[in-house]
Amino acid sequence: MPARRPGKSAGRATLSQPRRARETSPPPAPSSIDDSLLATLTPRESEVLTLWLDGFNDKKVARCLGTKVQTVRNQLASIEHKLGARSREELVALTHSLNDQ
Repeated sequence: MPARRPGKSAGRATLSQPRRARETSPPPAPSSIDDSLLATLTPRESEVLTLWLDGFNDKKVARCLGTKVQTVRNQLASIEHKLGARSREELVALTHSLNDQ
């Protein structure tokens, strides 16, 4: 049996350093949103948000707007990002807090 070379395992590459997890945490989500944040939405994103908040699921929103379901999902993800929501549930809570103001 041949001797192994130092630093090499049997047929597997080794990493010199382990990957590190991101040390920065995401910023805290706002407790409410204001009109200036809503103004950052495109007209189409506003339409998607309105239909979605009215209880339409992704597929129904896509049908109403004549687009694909994946496009609606991408637009909702963009809306979440712009408004600082981490999930759709948080998006609902944020928009309801706006209505309460």
